[in-house]
Amino acid sequence: MALYDLEGRILEANAGFLKLFGYEFAALRGESHARLMRPDEAAGGDYQRLWRELAKGWTQQGTFQRLRGDGAVIEVVESFEPIAGACSAPTRVIGVAAPSLQDGDIDPERLAAFECEGAAAAA
Repeated sequence: MALYDLEGRILEANAGFLKLFGYEFAALRGESHARLMRPDEAAGGDYQRLWRELAKGWTQQGTFQRLRGDGAVIEVVESFEPIAGACSAPTRVIGVAAPSLQDGDIDPERLAAFECEGAAAAA
């Protein structure tokens, strides 16, 4: 799970998110979510539209290819939920990413370990 501002800059990230993407938090703090994407996709209109719609308060979700810190491409299921501030306008976005079951690199033991880490962090 990660917390973003409305422009997509990473404000916080939990251990499961960091492990999935292969980063230490210091390397992602203040960086754009686009760092986790292929450059051609990050520059595209669909990506720009994603953050415009999140700023309007619209939830977004889907299955996407993302880049790990080591450059490996992984498939993730990602969901973004805008968080409303005191005046009901979105001020931040919560993003949850998990390995896709369709990703051939994800075995059941690795998925179970990821889910257990997330449950421990939530407790």
